[in-house]
Amino acid sequence: MNVLHAGRLAKSKEDFKIVQLGPEYIDQVVQMQEQVRRNMRHKSWFMLDTGEEIEAMLKGGGALFGALNQQGEMIAARYISQPGDSASNLANDVALDIPLNEVAVLESTVVSPDYRGNRLQGIMTQVAIKHIERQGLRHLFCTVAPQNIFSLYNVMSSGLKIRALKKKYGTTEHDGVWRFILHRDLLDSQPAWLKQLEIDSHDFDLQKLVINKGFFGDSVSRKTNTIVYAR
Repeated sequence: MNVLHAGRLAKSKEDFKIVQLGPEYIDQVVQMQEQVRRNMRHKSWFMLDTGEEIEAMLKGGGALFGALNQQGEMIAARYISQPGDSASNLANDVALDIPLNEVAVLESTVVSPDYRGNRLQGIMTQVAIKHIERQGLRHLFCTVAPQNIFSLYNVMSSGLKIRALKKKYGTTEHDGVWRFILHRDLLDSQPAWLKQLEIDSHDFDLQKLVINKGFFGDSVSRKTNTIVYAR
């Protein structure tokens, strides 16, 4: 396996490595997802993907990454997709003119409960972004539950900005679950903002209003549960 990152875990002080995995690891990823979701208090924050869905993502140009401990056991996983002209492409959900074939989506990250607190989510996000850049893709998307401030902070620390707030993963636009849709242009440097607003992360109506007026979520505070919107 080609090692994409190697280091020492911040909490447990074990050596670990991140590698790109093949489809033979999909079953392990699905099992880890189920284990993580069972331990979650707010299960709507995390939507499970089936093995068939992950396999389809890989066949469609996506990639699967795994963090392995010293014994070679998978302790975390992240996968990405290239949705192309699929209706599920998150570029369809934002008010930006983006070619669909330039989009990559950061799908789920799962970390074994025994290895939480080792910053693996953030490290694996950086590995995924480097892979996406090597693939020549420009636009990066993901979704995060608005109430999940920890994951939102991690994602926004990697340069993604909130571009929409809407219900997703339902049969209609009304019966899904609330998700922030975040985007990063990998080729565009961040300009200086002329106006900023700080909004309570639980105030969905105000956030939707300012997004519709051209603002986007620029940063989040875990201490105050507020999001700074800018334009």
